[in-house]
Amino acid sequence: MDEILDRLDDVAQKYDFIYRCRWSHWFYVPKKSTIKLVFYYYAKKHHVLFGISTQWTTLNDQYPMLKVVADELWKSTLKWKLYDIDDIQKKWIIEIIWVCADYYWVKAK
Repeated sequence: MDEILDRLDDVAQKYDFIYRCRWSHWFYVPKKSTIKLVFYYYAKKHHVLFGISTQWTTLNDQYPMLKVVADELWKSTLKWKLYDIDDIQKKWIIEIIWVCADYYWVKAK
């Protein structure tokens, strides 16, 4: 599981997100007078849970396939369960991070 977390850290650190880490890894972007959660991940017992925040965004409208490929759909979050390092590639997690980075940085300008 540490290998998954390390790989996700490597990818996410390439972008200029505001980073916070406690029991999980949280990535934010500045939004007017506050900060907006973009995505997060943390280790559970048998897997790593990766989620993106879709609240107050048009991500689901612009990228409807995100809802199709997600393991869990919540009102404001899409989640993926990663059981081994290959799941990062199989579930297109790096590409999802790219989509989020592109979406938020284009919107911020």
